[in-house]
Amino acid sequence: MPLCSPRRTQRTGLLTQVQRISCGGLTPWSFSLHPSGSWLFVANQASNTVNLFAVDPRSGQLTDTGASVPVPKPDCITFSRC
Repeated sequence: MPLCSPRRTQRTGLLTQVQRISCGGLTPWSFSLHPSGSWLFVANQASNTVNLFAVDPRSGQLTDTGASVPVPKPDCITFSRC
């Protein structure tokens, strides 16, 4: 299943597709952008993994870091300040 990263056109405000990239697993159920804007975490429910993607701050393109953590049936990713 692909992830699609959009970019907002400043002149019109419309979204255009920047990229389509594999989610790194099966059934991407949830994703969350880290508060820094540098990382995207994807919960792949059917493959029981959370995968990490780097986000290019200028282009918005995603790069699969290859980092994957086993998590049973992940369905939500949130961040909290400690």
